[in-house]
Amino acid sequence: MKANMQNQLDSLLTRAEVLAFRKVGKSKLHADIAANLFPAPIKIGRRSYFLVSEVKAWLDKHVAERDKRLKQ
Repeated sequence: MKANMQNQLDSLLTRAEVLAFRKVGKSKLHADIAANLFPAPIKIGRRSYFLVSEVKAWLDKHVAERDKRLKQ
């Protein structure tokens, strides 16, 4: 794959990787997805994957909210 196209593609995370990153169980992860509190995965074949960019945006949002609270 060409280098410039590789830079445009988003990386994928498995559910196990997201669970390890968030340090929560499957039930909590799925509850957050159902409540639109965490990005939903995409289906590729039989597997589900999370986009790194969406997980990073979720984390960035929480960091910004924390920083806003600390400045008050």
